Amino acid sequence: MAKQMTKNHVRSTSLPTAAHPLIVCAEEQLQRLKSSEGTSTSSNSMICQKLDGLRKLYDCVDDVLKLPISQQVHEKHAKLLEQVSDVSLNVLDTFSIIKETFSQMKEKEVPWCMLFADDIVSIDETRRVNARLEVWRQALESKGFRLSRTKTEYLRCKFSDVVEEADVEVRLATQIIPKRESFKYLGSVIQGSGDIDEDVTHRIGVAWMKWRLASGVLCDKKIPSRLKGKFYRVVVRPALLYGAECWPVKNAHVQKMHVAEMRMLRWMCGHTRSDRIRNEVIREKVGVASVVDKLREARLRWFGHVKRRGADAPVRRCERLVVEGTRRVEVGLRSIGER
Repeated sequence: MAKQMTKNHVRSTSLPTAAHPLIVCAEEQLQRLKSSEGTSTSSNSMICQKLDGLRKLYDCVDDVLKLPISQQVHEKHAKLLEQVSDVSLNVLDTFSIIKETFSQMKEKEVPWCMLFADDIVSIDETRRVNARLEVWRQALESKGFRLSRTKTEYLRCKFSDVVEEADVEVRLATQIIPKRESFKYLGSVIQGSGDIDEDVTHRIGVAWMKWRLASGVLCDKKIPSRLKGKFYRVVVRPALLYGAECWPVKNAHVQKMHVAEMRMLRWMCGHTRSDRIRNEVIREKVGVASVVDKLREARLRWFGHVKRRGADAPVRRCERLVVEGTRRVEVGLRSIGER
């Protein structure tokens, strides 16, 4: 008995489901109308028969549309259209909010408020950054949006030794925004001191991550070294030099990137430092130029963009800055010996 029940169960699930009787009736009426198109007679009785068949087809289609499943599909489509229209209206509201907020802030030549995707960066003096943040909060929450309390961070940039008043707490409504010494924005790490130590370290880490993801190609002995070098230039090097155009680099930063790149290239060639192979030989083997030269090339390219701007452009004001104080004179070993 159990065997027979199992057999019937398998056979019933393998058969296709039968169409609804109303759908079958509509298909039959449509087939009758198609078959009657071949007749060339135009008598009144034939015209009446075709009109009657068309009416029956209309009734069948109307009955199909009244089925519960058809009503459910119609309701789903209506809800989907309502959701799309609501999202479109929200997008328009967002653009209007942004326009109104920017007009209230009266932006200067240098942008003190930047937007990217769903991120907002507001820059101002400590006392006025609270007012800017409150303007954004009220404008967005009035339209149903909400500023994230957990992702909002505050960074104070202190580029001089001038003694200022005590730090003012930055608040979002009644919640205090946590202060950070650095935070990441658009892939770059920004430090309050203006240094790039963390950004350089972060870039090297990202480059190693890309290198490890592509290690199946870069460490394959069957792939030519030149092809590995091309792959490295396309995948790894852009991650290493991202944002380096405007870095105020020091020799320590350049040396750190140089060491990281040479480790990658030696691994690609299957060598280590104990093999005592010169860096120039490794670079010639894979056809990769020094990251020091590429860093200098990127910075010079950015410098060219800056120099092509007008003399009154905000980005060129640094050329007319006068730095207070005296420059430290570097004394060499020979000068010390002469003294």
